[in-house]
Amino acid sequence: MIARPPTSAASATWLLALAACGGGSTGGAAAMPTKTPAPTVAPRADGRTAEEWAPRVAHEDAAVRAEALLALGDLGASALEHRAEIAARLADRDPSVRWAAAEALARLPEGGGPFGVELVAALADPVVGVRAAAARAAGRTPSAAAALAGVAFGPDEAARPLAKAALLELGPAAASAVPAAAARLVGDDAALAEDASDVLGAVGADAVGVLVGALGHEEGFVVVLASVALGRIGPAAAEAVEALAGVVTRRGGDARRAALDALAAIGEGARPALARLAGSEDADVAQAAREALGRVR
Repeated sequence: MIARPPTSAASATWLLALAACGGGSTGGAAAMPTKTPAPTVAPRADGRTAEEWAPRVAHEDAAVRAEALLALGDLGASALEHRAEIAARLADRDPSVRWAAAEALARLPEGGGPFGVELVAALADPVVGVRAAAARAAGRTPSAAAALAGVAFGPDEAARPLAKAALLELGPAAASAVPAAAARLVGDDAALAEDASDVLGAVGADAVGVLVGALGHEEGFVVVLASVALGRIGPAAAEAVEALAGVVTRRGGDARRAALDALAAIGEGARPALARLAGSEDADVAQAAREALGRVR
């Protein structure tokens, strides 16, 4: 027997359920599956689809523009085709709209997508809230990495922490920041060198080569920072093992301790080098290496 639709206001819901369940078949061996797919309902925010919200980002009323931007952000992946319209509002004359644009991009998959440079430019916005939202969005936008490095290691002291935080959030996706960070690691500004070490450690495997090179620097402070970054990278920094072992034998003090800590953090890949160092004729090296060997996991 074929079911009949109810006469109540729930009839639309009933029809959707009916289509999804096979067009009203009662089941059993004789029932045939429907060949008509269930209807796809576009995601909505406050009752509107992305296509309905998108034109409103250019509305003459700033409050409407901001509302539309936040709604598009809430719609996430279904609003991706409107990312350009959202990014354009980073330059809006109204600060609440600029904030909403940055906030919306932060909610989209891969943040601002190709609009990383525009997000980084917003780190110079006169409004603190806009800068903070832009940094959050940039931290989800790989295309922003190189521009973020220019700010993180640049002259704007107010924007530096925001740019650094975004680079740390990007992690391995910030590989294009490696050249700028490597230059600052060996520079004469200690604070920027520390920031560079943090960024290179967050980038991971793509930064190992420049960190190995820094292990041969004449300044012990640079060697320590390079070792710390390699320790943060851990097992993925296995190619640095011999260079770190060389630091242990050549240097003492903080440089030696940092190199041993890095070897312990690298783990099994560093075990043979640490075992070799533990047999050193230098009693201090041998003792420190045995202690590090005991921390290998």
